[in-house]
Amino acid sequence: MDDTFSNIKDMIKANFPLLYLTTSEYSRVTQKIRTIAFGLDYDFHTWDCVDRLQTHKKDQSNKLDKVEKHIKNDETKGYLEFLEYIRKVLIREGDEKQEIFLVEDFHKYFDDEQVIVSLRKLSVELKSCNKHLIFLSPFKKLPEEIEKYLTVVNMPLPDRMDLQTRLKVIAGKEMTINPDLEKYIIDSALGLTDTEADLAFRLAKEKVGLDKKEAIQIIANEKEQIIKKSGILDYFQVNMDLEKSVGGLDNLKIWLKQRSKSFERKAKDFGLKEPKGYSCLAFPVAVKV
Repeated sequence: MDDTFSNIKDMIKANFPLLYLTTSEYSRVTQKIRTIAFGLDYDFHTWDCVDRLQTHKKDQSNKLDKVEKHIKNDETKGYLEFLEYIRKVLIREGDEKQEIFLVEDFHKYFDDEQVIVSLRKLSVELKSCNKHLIFLSPFKKLPEEIEKYLTVVNMPLPDRMDLQTRLKVIAGKEMTINPDLEKYIIDSALGLTDTEADLAFRLAKEKVGLDKKEAIQIIANEKEQIIKKSGILDYFQVNMDLEKSVGGLDNLKIWLKQRSKSFERKAKDFGLKEPKGYSCLAFPVAVKV
């Protein structure tokens, strides 16, 4: 995830005019792009069909201070008015401020020929004035006429660090989670969006607490429901009991139990290396040749 946003940061510094980010996580991606903008000393604005044009103000430590209506909020109610403001007011009047405009769900307007022509012109005009349009959409939907003028970036799901941050926020300062338990909780949430993980963590906290191993199963159950809801994949629960899930291999089972502590975080912090080939030993499979 950090690599993706690092690439976006480099694209902004290289003056890429139009970026198209495919993601359903508008809130998380907006926060990340805003952090990049503030770090590069860019003014940061957002536009959508409900709140229209808004400005995100930063404090002295480059953190979000408040979000308020842009001075042109009333004049940019429609999508064409918004593009017209970018082209005529900002570019032609020679506004020298560095600005990023994050635009939500603009793919709905790509059927309008005026939008296509405006974006094609903006792809050239924006390069000379330190201004960038970044579009957020849950999927890629680009007309062929402008496909070559926008840079498409597929945003990945939250990584371990993102989920760890979310988990700590939900757990709160008053709750201490064992590092090994935390690892398994994060493992169980991998593949979820930030919003989905947030709700799963909250449910586990409410039911048993995030400092209990039962939280792992609750989060896994939530993932199962989400996957089933998609109708695309099937989900199979993993049985963590070696005696029930693996037949035979008694010597291997004994060895794994004896070395189980070597897989924990405390062992790693102490400097004990994990046994070589542990991933194969921990999850043995039969291969037909």
